[in-house]
Amino acid sequence: MIKPSSPTTNHKKPIYFSLIDQIVPSSYISILLFYQNDPNNNNNRLFNTIEKRSKLLKQSLSKILVDFYPLAGRIRENELIDCNDEGVEFCEANIISNKKFTELIENPCVVDLESLLPFQGNTPRHTNIVLSVQLNHFSCGDMALGVCISHKIADGAATIEFLKAWSTKTRHFDHIIAPLNFKGASLFPPLKEFNEMIVVNPPFSGENLAMRKLIFDKKVIRGLKVQACADDSTLIQPTTNEVVTAFIWKHLPSKFSSVFQFINLRTRMAPPIRMNSFGNFVWFTKTSSLSSSSSPRFDDCLHNELRKTIAKIDNHYIQDLMFWRDDSMTKFKKDVFEVYDMPENSLFFSNMTGFPVYEVNFGMGKPIWACFPSTFAKNFCLLMSTPCGHGVEVWICLLQHDFDMFNHSFSHLDFPIISHVRLD
Repeated sequence: MIKPSSPTTNHKKPIYFSLIDQIVPSSYISILLFYQNDPNNNNNRLFNTIEKRSKLLKQSLSKILVDFYPLAGRIRENELIDCNDEGVEFCEANIISNKKFTELIENPCVVDLESLLPFQGNTPRHTNIVLSVQLNHFSCGDMALGVCISHKIADGAATIEFLKAWSTKTRHFDHIIAPLNFKGASLFPPLKEFNEMIVVNPPFSGENLAMRKLIFDKKVIRGLKVQACADDSTLIQPTTNEVVTAFIWKHLPSKFSSVFQFINLRTRMAPPIRMNSFGNFVWFTKTSSLSSSSSPRFDDCLHNELRKTIAKIDNHYIQDLMFWRDDSMTKFKKDVFEVYDMPENSLFFSNMTGFPVYEVNFGMGKPIWACFPSTFAKNFCLLMSTPCGHGVEVWICLLQHDFDMFNHSFSHLDFPIISHVRLD
């Protein structure tokens, strides 16, 4: 166990869950970061042996836990984090495999990727540990860092914020980070009736599921944006997220009549709260395809409909969540149970583009690739920036026959680049 280098003071205990913390899945956000060893890089001298890497990462983790002290605590029921400094799991693995480091990246397999994590993140554990880390050493000198952090205390933005701070502390032990905000419960007060609400991501078993990775490069994205407004100059050019999401939705079977998108609330509040506000500050929207719409061009305006729906998550909407306005609470509860029921006719999109995943530099340079191998369920799509920062990498999990129709619908196009992701 890695414990904070300085004990947590009593006034920092405990951290109560917010409403949003209560209703997120009782699973872990799992991320893998791949780093290539470059012996010619002078800045890499502190990382040039396994022993040095291990020692440095453990020391810096201990130091950064002083600031991120809830991560060394323990979950108590569905109510709070006991900031008791019991510590973070830290394990190491020497990877002896016929598969090369680059093969794991170029031809990913979920089972192989999950073997580099401390545990499978999308299933609950019989433990109350908040954070677990696995450091993987490859015989070629390359490294993969697997991190599982409880979704009860962190969303995607908070996870990346922690990794950035840890990596900076590894390179500069004397670096001081801005004070973190752990006051989610004061902004979004919890509901007692949700204390017993345990949401679990469904596992991959029992159905003929398949996964694909799609790459939209800069040129393709630019072309899709221009095409979206080609017949109507009054339309605002869609964002990258909107145009990629709309493209995928349009080319999937028509049974998918609605899209749920998960939205970062930090930037939508008035005034916006800092990105280092730790916890879950994410909500969701639902956009319906309106198959009965009188507009024959509705499919060509999906990006516009997605934008309109997201725009409804404004400060007034957020204030309703914060202050329990009775006229909104009935609808709020209905929406929560609908999204976790995961209706068969719905798609679920999580947008991580723009998050600084590829800025997490522990001393070996920026990661050459990053992925979230356990953050998937049926009909789920994850959008991430490509390593160069100019394109979008999309991971999609669907039933196999839905993928067959998906592939056929744009087989005449030369984009996006599609690769198969094996599940086992």
